Amino acid sequence: MRIYFNRDILTITFDDKELPSNLLEDIILAHKSQILMLENSIILLSSTSLVSVRESFLLEVGKIYTAKYSYNSQFFINTLRKLKSKTIKLNIIRTCKTEMSVAISHAKNHRINISLNTVKWFIEYLYELLRPYAVRISSKSLSLDIRHDKAVKNLQKIVSKKMIFGYSLKCKYHDSFFDTLSEFYMTHNFSNQYTAKTILESYTLLNCRIGAPKEVLKHKYRQLAKAYHPDRVFGMQSEHDYTVRFQHLQNAYTALKSQIF
Repeated sequence: MRIYFNRDILTITFDDKELPSNLLEDIILAHKSQILMLENSIILLSSTSLVSVRESFLLEVGKIYTAKYSYNSQFFINTLRKLKSKTIKLNIIRTCKTEMSVAISHAKNHRINISLNTVKWFIEYLYELLRPYAVRISSKSLSLDIRHDKAVKNLQKIVSKKMIFGYSLKCKYHDSFFDTLSEFYMTHNFSNQYTAKTILESYTLLNCRIGAPKEVLKHKYRQLAKAYHPDRVFGMQSEHDYTVRFQHLQNAYTALKSQIF
């Protein structure tokens, strides 16, 4: 475990066996509306309303840290607790492959069903993000009204990720999901070359909401194409991955241009 403070951010780096799962879950659930999810990190945004929860968390972290390095320093723990209102970044190093799965399928009346096989804190986070557009919520699933543009945008923001806080995220789309979206968002006929599914997947590849204007698509394509151009990693091990991603971006942009430009 490593702990350091820099520029108003307290960073705690640990592996998945160093902090009790209930301790981690409690602090994440408390911040479910004030949180940023990254591939191997979670950022708990600065908060004065959750200082008691954060103080308790930092107290436990301080005890674990000082015990690990044979400290007996109350000064260190007290200093850590004083940072309770600052932004906290949790970096996790997982020692084994852990997976979460999300299955998305069709419901009736412009709704889609989302089934979840994930840890509790991720379910709560997803509920918090999608709750305004949900028509039904249970412990392992929710039904979403996709007539709200922001509902689909928020959902795409999550399912387009490959990893969240050290968990591999697997998202399975049933064909009925694409049929449902195309019924609502796509009112014109597609060319023989591109199906509704291809068009909808292309929006996701370009990190754009479905139905985004051409100016947004062009900007996103240029931004991503520049980031994933194979010349950036020429001769390196990741060159093949960049080449494949670059080709996918080109194909997605070509498909969308043929339909809406």
